[in-house]
Amino acid sequence: MTTNLFEPTVGVFGRGLNGLETLKDKAVSFAASNNLEEMDVLNWRLYPDMFPLYQQFQIVCDFAQQAPARILGVDVPEALLFAVENPGFEELGKNINDARNYITQFTAEQFEGREDLPITFPIGENEMTLPAKQYLLGFATQNYFFHLVTTYNILRNKGVVLGKRAYFGQPD
Repeated sequence: MTTNLFEPTVGVFGRGLNGLETLKDKAVSFAASNNLEEMDVLNWRLYPDMFPLYQQFQIVCDFAQQAPARILGVDVPEALLFAVENPGFEELGKNINDARNYITQFTAEQFEGREDLPITFPIGENEMTLPAKQYLLGFATQNYFFHLVTTYNILRNKGVVLGKRAYFGQPD
């Protein structure tokens, strides 16, 4: 049985980006209402050896754009991670919108028959190759959701009032 990888990429990542935008908006409101400096909030971490909040945002946007690009064999957008040190909320909002706009250009037809296509991708200083379906479902999606949930957890841990609705990108 073949699987069209359109919905697990464009659909799933698009909905997650909506949630990421809601999390960003909640963080902005929390910072303003508590007189917190933007960069202090964006440098929050769950644990000292983990990436800060702003890098969690960047990684989610990176996976949302890079996974479908790799599956489709098109130019992979440059990674946001480490490209901009300490971006503000405004730039992170732009990154989210850019990622959403990038993936919505793709169609289901473009993903047809690509599930077994070998995908070579960087993993640290090495490269790995997996069939597209395995890459998407076993690597890219897992990482995407890890960093999306970590973004939620950092904010929640610091006292930002969030629930599932925010995670799913739904307004209060």
